Amino acid sequence: DLEHRMVKVTAHMKAVGMGVDAEVWAQCVEESRVGAEQRLEELDAHVGEGELPEKFVESNTKNKNVSEERNSLVNWNSPAQTLWVFKDLLGVEEIDGKPLKSTGKEVLPKINHPAAAALLEYRRVLDIYKRFRATELVDGRVYGDWSQLKARTGRMACSQPPLQGIPDPLRRAFVAPPGYRLVVSDLSQIEVRVLAVICKDENLRADLNGDVDVHRRMAANVFGKPVSEVSDKERRMVKQLVFGSWYGMGLAGFTARVNAMTGRLYTHQEVQDKFRGPLFDPYPKVQAWMDQVGRDFKKNKHVSYTLLGRRRLQVPDVPAALNTPIQAGACDVMKAIATHAYSTRKSSWKIIGLVHDEILLEVPQEEAEEARAWIKETMVRVGSETLNHTVKEALRVPVDASSAVCETWADKE
Repeated sequence: DLEHRMVKVTAHMKAVGMGVDAEVWAQCVEESRVGAEQRLEELDAHVGEGELPEKFVESNTKNKNVSEERNSLVNWNSPAQTLWVFKDLLGVEEIDGKPLKSTGKEVLPKINHPAAAALLEYRRVLDIYKRFRATELVDGRVYGDWSQLKARTGRMACSQPPLQGIPDPLRRAFVAPPGYRLVVSDLSQIEVRVLAVICKDENLRADLNGDVDVHRRMAANVFGKPVSEVSDKERRMVKQLVFGSWYGMGLAGFTARVNAMTGRLYTHQEVQDKFRGPLFDPYPKVQAWMDQVGRDFKKNKHVSYTLLGRRRLQVPDVPAALNTPIQAGACDVMKAIATHAYSTRKSSWKIIGLVHDEILLEVPQEEAEEARAWIKETMVRVGSETLNHTVKEALRVPVDASSAVCETWADKE
C-alpha cells in the first residue's frame, strides 16, 4: 500500500530537515517586512483622513501584532477593517450586483479602485514575513512537520514551517551544507498527463508524445496566433485559467483573474467568449469529461477515484469532483516515485522535500551528477509505470522530468 510505504519517507524527511542559510533567511524576512511597511503608507494614503470606528481602535489596542503608533489607523491585516474601508470610505458596496462581503484574493481584482491593487500587492510582499518570521532554525536546518494525510486529495502537506508553500524569493535561503549539493527534480506537466489518461483525448496524448507545450498550444488558440508567437505572460495566464477550470472556478472568478492579469476590465460575457469558451477547443474530450463529472455529481455520485483506485468519499462539490482525480492522481505518481527513490538511494543521499511535483535531495558534492541522473531516470520510469499501469501500450502517456544540481533551491529554473 502506497501510504504505508510513504511512512518511512515522511519520517525520513522530518528527521533530516532542510539546510538553510540563516543570514539569507533573515534577509528575506526583513525585506518582506520593510517592503510591506512601505506599502502600508500607500494604503493609508487611500484612506486619507477617515476616522477609524472606536470598536476597531479598541481591537487594535488589544492586538499585540499592531504597533502602538498604528492603533488608531486601519489594520490592513483585519478582514473586518479592510471591508469597512472599501464599503464605508471608498463607497464600494456591490460587486457583480451583489453586496460586497469580503476583500479576499478573488474579490479584490474585481474592485475598480487603486486601493484594491495596493492591498493585493501588500499581501504579496508581506507573505514571507507573516508566515516565516517565527520559524526556528536549528544548526543551519529547518525541520518541517511533514504529513501525507492532511490534504483531502492526499497531497503532501507540511507545517511549522509550511515548506509546501515557499515563495520564490525565499527559495534562495535553502542551501546544502559545505561539501554537499542539492539535486532538484520536477515532473513536467504531470497533472496534464494524468488528465490525458483519464479523459483519453487523442489530441492531448499526441501533443504530450510530441513534447508539445500544452499550455502554449491552448494560449495560441485563445489569442488566435501561432504557438511560436505566444508570450510567456500569455502562457502563464492561460495555464492559470486551465487549472482554474479543472478546479471548478466560476465565471466570476475567471473574470477577476483575467482582469487582474491583463489590467483590463472585461465583462463576464467577454471573458466567456474570448477566454473561457475556447480554452479547451484543441482538446474536446477534456471538456466532455469535465461536463460528465458535473452531470454525475448532480446524480449524487459523490465519490472519486484516482487511477490507482484510491477513493475519496463524500466529495463536497463539483470543483472537488474535478480536482480530486487530477491532483490526487498526480500525488499518487509522486508518492510512488518517492517510495522507490527512498528504497533504492545510496545511504549518503537524503530526501529532504516533496513539494507538489518536485523532489529535493541533499547529496555529497562528488556524487551530485550521479544522483541527478539517477533521480531523473527514476522519476521518468516509475512515473510512467504508475501513470500507465492500466493503459494499453498504444495509448500510454509519456512522463518527463527535469533535474539539476544546485547550490540553492532557487537555482532550479
